[in-house]
Amino acid sequence: MTGSSSSTRVAVAQMRSGTDVAANRASIVALTEQAAAAGAQLVAFPEYATYLGPDTAFADVAESIESGPTVTALRDLARQHNISILLGSMVESGADGALHNTSVFVDARGEVAAAYRKVHLFTSTLAGASGSESDRITPGTQLTVVRWSDWNLGLSICFDVRFPELYRELAAMKADVLTIPAAFTTVTGKDHWDVLLRARAIENQAYVIAPAQIGKFDGGESFGRSCVIDPWGTVLAVVGDGDGEGIAVADLKRARLQQVRTDLPALANRRFARADVSELARTASPANADNDERSHSCVGFL
Repeated sequence: MTGSSSSTRVAVAQMRSGTDVAANRASIVALTEQAAAAGAQLVAFPEYATYLGPDTAFADVAESIESGPTVTALRDLARQHNISILLGSMVESGADGALHNTSVFVDARGEVAAAYRKVHLFTSTLAGASGSESDRITPGTQLTVVRWSDWNLGLSICFDVRFPELYRELAAMKADVLTIPAAFTTVTGKDHWDVLLRARAIENQAYVIAPAQIGKFDGGESFGRSCVIDPWGTVLAVVGDGDGEGIAVADLKRARLQQVRTDLPALANRRFARADVSELARTASPANADNDERSHSCVGFL
């Protein structure tokens, strides 16, 4: 299904993923069905949607994008319900045995339209939220913007949200929607989650779609509060802290985006825009291509 130029309905899916990959996939199916029934044209899932647990098992649960069972199932699911799906992330088996924390975008035709490998890997020594994702995961080196319906989606994952320069690069690549799937810890989430998401929306004058994990799992506890935020920083929809698994829907409105960017033209008045990224956006961004109801992807190199 393709959204009109005026409004496009999206859903954020909140999950309580664990170590049972089959059970997690079943939750993805059920939540996709709920989103489709609610009229959503896109459903977005959290980080580590297919497996959330000790990283010692990452190699065992890793899959390829091209032929792995999860993406294969998502492609069928998207076609069945005529809905685009953002798998917030899975453990991807890469070249030479490398593992990546990878977000995968599947369009409503069931085609893999884009993938993004998490660039900034979680590192913390905080009590209750300690860890180093780089012990098992290899960081990505590219930024990704995908053309979907009437929108340009800039992909990111969780810890990326603490690096505003990444989102300014995505904005230079013409992103007007930022996806930030996460498994934010409760330790940091209670103070930082809403603030960081709203900041990324406000400073880039873009919609933010932020599906999140919630609850305790083997190895930690996730904060939840999946939400959709508009370019003014207003929270449009939220799955509450105590709501467990579920969805929330919101309508992305082209007129609202244009209004914010016209009334307060912060992006247009940037003084420190990087010329190389701006040139990439002008020459390669799908924002400049005619919208023929197909998904296109564009990458920028770090």
